[in-house]
Amino acid sequence: MVEFTLWDVLRNLLLAGRWTVALSAIAFLGGGLVGLALLTERAARLPGAARGVGVYVQLFQGTPLRSSASRCRRGPPPRWR
Repeated sequence: MVEFTLWDVLRNLLLAGRWTVALSAIAFLGGGLVGLALLTERAARLPGAARGVGVYVQLFQGTPLRSSASRCRRGPPPRWR
């Protein structure tokens, strides 16, 4: 059986922390860009833009993060297609 030293455990935690920070930054920037795009679309006063943005916001606002991420990855349920 392999035994891990304290340094092995700490090193792996630090490496995992680096990925956590990187993925969080990507999600933060991506969310900001999507929000900026929705803001510009709504501010442009195009016909139907406010309604489309409202539907998008209502779709994601009331759902937990895990189901929203699953919906983005797999698409809508089969009964909606």
